[in-house]
Amino acid sequence: MYLKRISPPPVDAGRFDRSGMWINAAKDAYEIKSIAADSPAAQAGLAEGDLITSLNGEPAVAEHLSDARTMLRALPAGTEVAVTYKRSGAEQRTTVKLRDQI
Repeated sequence: MYLKRISPPPVDAGRFDRSGMWINAAKDAYEIKSIAADSPAAQAGLAEGDLITSLNGEPAVAEHLSDARTMLRALPAGTEVAVTYKRSGAEQRTTVKLRDQI
C-alpha cells in the first residue's frame, strides 16, 4: 500500500479535540454522545444527550458535522465557543473555553 502525503496538510492534522465532547449528527442538531470528566464541555455544564443547535452562531446541520469537529480541534486553546443547545426541550446557551486535553 502506498500512502501519499496530503499537501498542504489539513489544518487539524495531529491535533486532538479541545472541547472534551464527542458529537454526532441528529435531526437539526448535533447530539452529545460522550463528555470527558472535567473537560471544557463538562465545565460549561453540557451533558450527554444534549442537542447542540448552533456553534458560534452557525446552525448545527449534519452536512457540517465534520467542519464542527475540525473547529473543535483547530481553534487555539483559550478560544471561547458559543454553544446553543436543547435539554429536555428547553433551549439554553453556554460558552466552552477550549483547552488542550493531552
